[in-house]
Amino acid sequence: EEELGVERVKFLQTVMEFAGPTADYERLVLSGRLLHNGNDVLTWQAGHCQVKVDYNKNKRPVKPKHGDIRAIDGMVGGIMGLREAIADDGGGVYNEEGSELMVI
Repeated sequence: EEELGVERVKFLQTVMEFAGPTADYERLVLSGRLLHNGNDVLTWQAGHCQVKVDYNKNKRPVKPKHGDIRAIDGMVGGIMGLREAIADDGGGVYNEEGSELMVI
């Protein structure tokens, strides 16, 4: 953080930490407001990304079983990044009406 000047942000790998951003990510994808540039790896990962739902209907992405070649790291990174991009501090560019998100 000090060497590169990039702020690190804590993101616990729990259903409660993922619940809000996962719901936002899903809502933005389904509404056509979250797009990506056709990246083959992200498309491949999106194709087998699954979510775990708790009894309160909170969702979080889940990885395939250990040893499975399928990965979802790009999806998880997108969800984690989205949380910061739309933070309620009012400064998030994606809070503006009519804004379009793009994952690269």
